[in-house]
Amino acid sequence: MAPATTRRATLALLAISIAVFLNDMTIGTGLPVIPLYVHETLRFNDVIVGVAVGIQFLATILTRGYAGRVADQAGGSRSMRMGILSCALSG
Repeated sequence: MAPATTRRATLALLAISIAVFLNDMTIGTGLPVIPLYVHETLRFNDVIVGVAVGIQFLATILTRGYAGRVADQAGGSRSMRMGILSCALSG
């Protein structure tokens, strides 16, 4: 492979890695706050705290297959844009 092609491939991989990192960071940032908010502020018991945290994981499991299918059929760019839009709307 030519040096310019290798450099272009490396930059593309770096851009994808940064986008995935920022997306996962956005999703994971709220996770430590949810139990504290539900328990301390809303005054719910431990079962409801577990349900609130479990819903986050359930949403991940239920949407991962769909996101993979969209990425395979329409391309990673469309899947990424839909994910970013979903994250923005959920905020």
